[in-house]
Amino acid sequence: MGYEQGCARWAMVGWPMVAGEPVIVCPFKCNSWRCERCAPNKARRWFNIALSGARVPGRIRFITITTDTSKEGGQYEAWIGQGTRWNRLRSSLKSAGYTGEYLRVLEATKAGWPHIHLLWRGAAYIPQRRLSELADKAGFGRICHIKRADGAEGYARYVCKYLFKAADSTPVPFGYRRACKSANWPGPEWRDDATAPDPYYRWDIMRWHADTVAAGIAADGYTVTTPRQQRRDMERGARDAG
Repeated sequence: MGYEQGCARWAMVGWPMVAGEPVIVCPFKCNSWRCERCAPNKARRWFNIALSGARVPGRIRFITITTDTSKEGGQYEAWIGQGTRWNRLRSSLKSAGYTGEYLRVLEATKAGWPHIHLLWRGAAYIPQRRLSELADKAGFGRICHIKRADGAEGYARYVCKYLFKAADSTPVPFGYRRACKSANWPGPEWRDDATAPDPYYRWDIMRWHADTVAAGIAADGYTVTTPRQQRRDMERGARDAG
C-alpha cells in the first residue's frame, strides 16, 4: 500500500460495524527526529516557521548561548539540563525587562556539546555583557554572542540548517526538543492534517508499520482500504453518477 505522507510506522485501524464494509488502515507518522522520513519534514516545518517570523517587520537579534563544560558532569547531563537552564535564563531576561518572542534551536559542537541559537524579537536592547552575566547565573557558559540580524531571512536559514543534518549524529536525548518557539512568535502554526475517525468503525492503534498491519488483515480474508483510496472511490462514483 502506498502512502503519500510520512513514514507510516504506526497505524490506526478502523473495524467496520456494518457487514461487508472494508477495514480502513490509516497510516500514522512517528514524527521523530530519528526517523529518516519524518525528520526532514519536521525540519522544513520549523524552517517555514522561522522564515515567516523573520519576514515580519521588526527588530530581530541573533543570539548564541554556549555551554560551560566545567559545570557539567558529562555531555548527557549537559543536554538534559538545557531546558531547565533556558527557563531560568528566560525568566531572568523577563525580570530584567528584556521581553520578546523567540525561536530556539539546539545545536551540537564538533565535540558534541550543546549550544543554543536564537532568533529574538524584542524592542529592548540587550547588552552583551548583561546577557553573559544572566546566562552564567542560569547555568550556561559566559561566552555569548548577540548581534542585530540584518537580513533576518539569512539568519533563519542559519538557525535551522542544523535541523536538516542527520538526526542520528546528534547526541540529543530521546524526546528532547531540538526546536521550540514562544507562543507569540509570528508565523504559521504547526498543524498536521488529520481525518476525523468514522463513527461507524471501531478504531484501534497498532504500533506496527501500516504495510505490515494491512498485509496481516488482508491475509485474514478482509478487504483493506485507506482514507485516500476511499476518497478516490467516492470521487469516481460521483463522476460516474454525473
